Amino acid sequence: MDTFLKENYPESTLKDVTFRPYLGIYNNSLVAVFYGGKYHGDFPDVEISYVIEELEFVFSEGYPILVWNRGNVYELPHAYEQGFLIKENLIMIYNIYYNR
Repeated sequence: MDTFLKENYPESTLKDVTFRPYLGIYNNSLVAVFYGGKYHGDFPDVEISYVIEELEFVFSEGYPILVWNRGNVYELPHAYEQGFLIKENLIMIYNIYYNR
């Protein structure tokens, strides 16, 4: 989690990170929106989106779906490109994220 908060907030600890929403564990990869509480910072009202395998994920800047695998944090598209997730995982993540 050092790469998530420590870079900008050196006084933060693992206790400051929560997962909102928690989207599951797939192939030893934790998938969630990592939220740093009081250390999370202010982000502009900017909508970001990307399409992976015909699934469109839309989120507010600063709140991407992240994937933690082997001590590293990846954005969802990069985790998929690295092979940490498969299409079926993406469908499940999409359905949980959008409450379907």
